[in-house]
Amino acid sequence: MLIKFVFENFLSFKKSTIIDFEGASIREIPENTVTISNVFPETKILKSLALYGSNASGKSNIIKAFNFTRNFVLTSVSDGKSFQNIPVEPYKLDPTTETKPSLFEVTILVEGIKYRYGFALTQKEVISEWLYSIEKRKEENLFERIGQGFEIDKKFKTEAEGNALMLSKITRENALFITTLGQFKSNTAKKILEWFDKSIVIFDSNNQEILNYTAGLLNQPYYKRRILEIISKADLSFSSIEAEVKDAANRSGYSEGFVAALYDKDIKNYRIYTNHEKHSERKLAGHVRFDLEINESLGSQKFVVLLGPLLKTIKEASIIWIDELDARLHTNLLLFVLRFFNSRLNNPHGSQLVYSSHNSVVLRKDLRRDQMIFVKRDPFNGSIITTLHNWDSKIRSDASFDKDYLEGKYGAVPRIDLSPDLFD
Repeated sequence: MLIKFVFENFLSFKKSTIIDFEGASIREIPENTVTISNVFPETKILKSLALYGSNASGKSNIIKAFNFTRNFVLTSVSDGKSFQNIPVEPYKLDPTTETKPSLFEVTILVEGIKYRYGFALTQKEVISEWLYSIEKRKEENLFERIGQGFEIDKKFKTEAEGNALMLSKITRENALFITTLGQFKSNTAKKILEWFDKSIVIFDSNNQEILNYTAGLLNQPYYKRRILEIISKADLSFSSIEAEVKDAANRSGYSEGFVAALYDKDIKNYRIYTNHEKHSERKLAGHVRFDLEINESLGSQKFVVLLGPLLKTIKEASIIWIDELDARLHTNLLLFVLRFFNSRLNNPHGSQLVYSSHNSVVLRKDLRRDQMIFVKRDPFNGSIITTLHNWDSKIRSDASFDKDYLEGKYGAVPRIDLSPDLFD
């Protein structure tokens, strides 16, 4: 579970930026939070956060910041990266920040223990790295790194079968110590890396990758059943994929799993097929198979392929970040996804969703004030954020958030001059 994500000097964000999942002391919509009663009973954790702002405000860059953190933690020790620059992009609208380190930090809850892990780096090297554990409000330093100098807690030296100190000496300047530890059986590092690995980041441009992900899950009975249950209720004009899969499997003699997601070995992409009913004079006259990518609408494609990672996140109690979630989706489908995550019934363990959107309808009554993050540009075109609750705690919980947002009362909307003499 993600408690807090902090980053600084990255893309359009110059200053330290905090994405905070700790709920504020407000009473509205309690089901949108989860309490970890056996660990931190007094803390309410938000199940979802929504990023709103005008185009080019920096919403996507928040998601890119977490995606960079995730990818670098998981791959910094990969073969072939020994002499590569670190692919971090500092804030470039101020000459003083271009050569300064960028900072990234997560506070996460894993198996009842809270960890605070982070690092600062340039494109050339890791400047610093740290890991703390927090149990019963007491924070203990497990290791701290300044350049190639390491201070390792006595207890933590037993990690990686007692080789933690030795591993610090072979960690490259452009690699993370936590990644190195994870490759050598450090239980703590392994838990942290697994948390990052389970985290999912989706951008609107990687549709084929997500289609492959969902198609692969169709081979697993649990995910197939849940996906088809949702499709049957979503009014997408086609019936179930499973019905077509079973029928095709029976005709072909191949296994149902093979037919569920046909695999093209040349381009190495899955294909998902939908099953539609044929009617003649209002009577059922058979069925026809459609290729999801070719024959279905872009909105139907997006909704179907998102079901895999969304359900995976729910089942594994992890986190998913989705850029432009509302793009090509009807408002009711967007509301379905949001309510699915915030539901106590469907999400009892606190799986988390962060998404960017321009659809203001969900602001009416589906989000708490501390779940609404507004992304704006400062006078120098840098990105800054605030939650509605932090921006003005006096705003009433029954205010017309969607109307007020579009009218620009909270900022984070484009300022467009639509006067009649625009082209004069």
